[in-house]
Amino acid sequence: MADYHEEIERLLAQIPSRATELEHLQMAENATRLADLHQDEQLAIDARNKLVQAAVLNGYPEKALVAYSYLLGKFDSKPELFGGFLDSHMLMWHYKWVIDKLPAFPFISRQQIEDTLGDLESRFQKLDHAEEAILQYRFRINSKIGEYERAEAALEELGGLITESSMFSMSDCVACFRSGRVSHYRRRGMWEKAIEEAQPILNGEETCGEIPSMFYDVMAIPYLKTGQRAEALALLDKMEQEDTARKLDITHTALLLHAVNDNVSRALELLERNWHLADGMRERQTPFDFFLAARFLLRQLRAAGREEVKLDLNEQLSFYRSENSYPVAELLEVLDHEIALIREAFNKRNGNDQYSLREGWLDDLGV
Repeated sequence: MADYHEEIERLLAQIPSRATELEHLQMAENATRLADLHQDEQLAIDARNKLVQAAVLNGYPEKALVAYSYLLGKFDSKPELFGGFLDSHMLMWHYKWVIDKLPAFPFISRQQIEDTLGDLESRFQKLDHAEEAILQYRFRINSKIGEYERAEAALEELGGLITESSMFSMSDCVACFRSGRVSHYRRRGMWEKAIEEAQPILNGEETCGEIPSMFYDVMAIPYLKTGQRAEALALLDKMEQEDTARKLDITHTALLLHAVNDNVSRALELLERNWHLADGMRERQTPFDFFLAARFLLRQLRAAGREEVKLDLNEQLSFYRSENSYPVAELLEVLDHEIALIREAFNKRNGNDQYSLREGWLDDLGV
């Protein structure tokens, strides 16, 4: 049998920094099991570092939390095992990554989210620029679960604490922080405020590795809701030029904008290519937005007198038809059911009607 070190290193070497495929998660899990079997703490830490990233990106937050809890426990008891890439700073940075994903999973309870946020805050207290990082994440997480008053209280308290030195701390960069504020105003339906807040990003004054390429989809609905159709469609061109429209958490915006632009064939292509992916996601915010965009498209087709559509859907879907012909009314029933399930799950977990309001965003676009 080959040396277990070599096998673990072989597995970990095959996992990219953006571990977005399920096989990456499986490799990380196999490496973790092998390291645990041989009671090798250092390799167990290395493997779980990869496991956290792969679990978050593949929609398994509970696996990420279990692996991350192990890392935190080892860091508390044996900090000497952490160094190089996975030092204390990077470990805490990954903690931000984990907690930022939690609100998108309705089976993660509100208490779990709040407890995790509290633990993150207590750990951030030991780091430079702790106050601004804590307030940023208090703002972000509360906004995502619809606790807008709490979010805005944190934002007001944060005030002018964001500085250029933030890039060396746990805080988001200036561009990412602005993007978070724009998303907050969007969640609240404050369309004009969202557009106003976004201008430094849209004008190229504030950028980073992810902004603006991962930001364009945020602006589509504010533009459409304020009658700025041309500006919304211009975002679609930018998204497709930068190849971000292929990402499932952004595809729903591309689908919506193609429907708005009466490019039905392209919208249906996105629908048939991605429906089963959305259906299979454990994270439910992305499917919610995708299903809303799909319903908008199919309602348009029904209004135009279209009774059936040809779709080459994945056979894994429960309503799959081998002849690839689907009544529009039947597809709308499927979407209504899925949207209602997700809406109620989020509203129950959050204790508010945030997702009911979100569902209504596309009802009166006037396009």
